Amino acid sequence: MMILNKILIVLVISTVLLKFGNAQTTEIQDSIYSKNFEEYRSFSIYTPEDYVKSKDSCVIMFMLDGGLHANYVSASLNYLSQYARTIPDIIVVGIHQKKRFEELGYAPDIIMQQDCHAEDFSDFIIKELYPYIEGQYRVYPFKILAGHSLGANFTLYNLMYNNDFYNAFLAISPDFTRDTMLLHKLYNFDYVQVPKNSTLFVTHEEYLFSEKEKAQLKFKSLIDTISLSFNANYKYNETVNHMSITPLGFIEGVNYIFKDYFLPKETVDNNGLDGIIDHYRQVEKKYGFKLMPDYDLLLNLAYSISFMDGRHREALDIIDYCTQNYNENYMTYWVKAEVYYNMNEPEIAFENFNKAIKLNPDDPDLQERYNTLQSRR
Repeated sequence: MMILNKILIVLVISTVLLKFGNAQTTEIQDSIYSKNFEEYRSFSIYTPEDYVKSKDSCVIMFMLDGGLHANYVSASLNYLSQYARTIPDIIVVGIHQKKRFEELGYAPDIIMQQDCHAEDFSDFIIKELYPYIEGQYRVYPFKILAGHSLGANFTLYNLMYNNDFYNAFLAISPDFTRDTMLLHKLYNFDYVQVPKNSTLFVTHEEYLFSEKEKAQLKFKSLIDTISLSFNANYKYNETVNHMSITPLGFIEGVNYIFKDYFLPKETVDNNGLDGIIDHYRQVEKKYGFKLMPDYDLLLNLAYSISFMDGRHREALDIIDYCTQNYNENYMTYWVKAEVYYNMNEPEIAFENFNKAIKLNPDDPDLQERYNTLQSRR
């Protein structure tokens, strides 16, 4: 009987978790007319699937070379926010480059021998693209700039020139050999100018050429100096090359930016609902935007501590918090019903089952669970 009960618990938990786990990003192709460039500029917007149903805002990431990277990065970020719950929801704006070396270069490219207009492209993002995104989507004021190779160089220049606009910078495998002035400028920059709550993440792969190796080592030592002024981290990956580093690098970078976002289990174990609320207050203070505890995460926690730990009253406190602070949802009543049933209070349990079914009469799993428990009465 004990084994059967454990199997039942696993099946019910799996069913509840699956209700939260079918999110995919939504891609929207868009464009605006740029006065800077006197032409239309296209970009791709990737939003979490629950963006339309939710009223919550999202962090915004500007992804350079968006046609290459925005799709797979947004899918990974969606997994981390929807399943792992380790980062907030992020809208990825994949910016399409037309003249890559000109638009992303702050100094003439010594290989391509092309002019540079990166200041104009920075102005386009800050003064034209961002106001448009802010007007069309629900976004927090927290902004990430992310780029690879030449895009990483562009990101590092913006760390120096536009650190009052962006909150975090992801520079994946910057190429210092294409811009010999970049390292010099980074070494001579006064990082006290960068807000203390900013974040920089830089990653490199194993270089094959001695000049690149020298530049890499020089920059690695610079990070130690930078980190005295604000949050900065350097990661060396020896198992990848200049192109294959991107999927790993972008995700490692986002995880580093939001390393304090995740709700530790010990916080729940030791402090319950008060600990959860306090954690999100600390997160809000660090990242600078108002953040409510994640609804799905709260319900999962309530379910887990009730069934696994027998902490039914704490579970009900969490459920009551959800009822008071979030839109009415049938899952709230379903989980509440399961907790009361586990407390051997079937009348209250079925009262909540009926509320859940009234809100969503078409859920076959809910109806099956209700019928199963009714048959045991």
